[in-house]
Amino acid sequence: MKNLVVLILISFLFVGCVVKEEGYLSTTNMLDNIRISSKRQVLSVSAPNNMSIPFTGKVIDHLDRIVLIRDIPDEMKEMVHIKHSSETYLFDSNKYFNKENLELFEKEVNENKNIIEYTKRYGKRYNRAFVDYIDGMKCRTLEWNELSNIYNISTGKKKIVTQLFETYCSFYSLEPIQNTYEQLLHLSYSYSYNPENSIFKNNNETKEQILKNMQNQFNQDIYEIFNSIKIDVMDRERMKKEGLLYDRKYEIRNYIKEISEN
Repeated sequence: MKNLVVLILISFLFVGCVVKEEGYLSTTNMLDNIRISSKRQVLSVSAPNNMSIPFTGKVIDHLDRIVLIRDIPDEMKEMVHIKHSSETYLFDSNKYFNKENLELFEKEVNENKNIIEYTKRYGKRYNRAFVDYIDGMKCRTLEWNELSNIYNISTGKKKIVTQLFETYCSFYSLEPIQNTYEQLLHLSYSYSYNPENSIFKNNNETKEQILKNMQNQFNQDIYEIFNSIKIDVMDRERMKKEGLLYDRKYEIRNYIKEISEN
C-alpha cells in the first residue's frame, strides 16, 4: 500500500501539477504533452518544456482567457496572454472578416503605412506591424515601440525592460457566442529582463549576444506556443468558403530588435 501511494505521487508530479488558485480555474505545470483549455472550451494550447523550466499555464476564471508564464532565473520572464472575445469592434477587428481588408492590411504592412494610423487612433506607439498565421487564420501583429521608456520600471534597485507584441485574429464560430458568430482572438505576449542581472556581468559573451540569445529563445517559444493554439469552436467551413482560412502556420520572424536599457 505504501509503495502504491509513492507511485501515485510520482505519477502526479510527472503528469503535471494542477491546482486551484484564486481568480483562476486552474494552474498547471506545463510539462510535455500537457494541453489546457479555456473556461468555455473555446480554445486550447500547449507550451514547450525546454531548458528544464516548464511554463506555468493559468486558466482564468472569467470568460475564455489563458496565461502562460515562465521565469528563467537571472535571464528573462516570458508571458503570453491568450484571450477570446466577441467584441470584434476592438482594434477594428470586425473589418477583417472581409478578405480584401486583410489583403490591404498586408499591403500597408509592407509599405509601413498603417503604423501611423494605429498610433494616432489608439494612442499607442507601435514600431512595426506584421502578418502572422495562427490555426489557419491570417492575423495582425503589432510591435510596441519605445518599450524601454514606457515599461522601464524600478522595483527597488531593479530595472525591468520589456518588449511587448499584440496579435489580433478574426474568426467565425460554429454557434453564436454572446449573440454573434463574429469572434476575436487577442494575444498579448512579452519578454522582460533586468539589465543588471549577473548574466550580463559574469559571462564571456557580449551584451549584444546575450540579448540575441534571449530573443532567439523567446522566438522559438512563441513559435511552439502559437502553432499549438487550436480554436475549437471555429467554423472552418465558413472561414474556408469566405477565403479566410489558410494552409499556413506561424513562422519565426527576425523582427525582435535589441532593446536599449537607457
